[in-house]
Amino acid sequence: MRTCVGCRTSEPVSDALLRVVAAPGGGAVLPDRGARAPGRGAWVHLDTDCLRKALERKAFPRALRLGIDADVSALHGLVAEIGDASIPPASGAGEEE
Repeated sequence: MRTCVGCRTSEPVSDALLRVVAAPGGGAVLPDRGARAPGRGAWVHLDTDCLRKALERKAFPRALRLGIDADVSALHGLVAEIGDASIPPASGAGEEE
C-alpha cells in the first residue's frame, strides 16, 4: 500500500499512482514514471487535484526529506501536461529483457 502525498489516501501501487524522487544531489524533485529510480520516493495520484494539493502543501520536499526550497518545476510542468488525462508509463516499463 502507498499513500498519496496529495489527498493522503492509501491504495496498492497501480497505474493511477506516480512515484516522485529526489534528483541526484537532492536539489530537485523529479517524476519517476518507471518507479525504478533508487532512493526515497513519494507517491501521488495522476490527477491535477492531487498534484496541486501536494505542491501547495510542499509535500514532496517534506516526504523526500529535502530542503523546503527544492526545485519542483518538473512537477508544475507535469500538472500542465496531464490536465485530466493519464500519462502513459515510461517506455520499456513492464517489458522483459
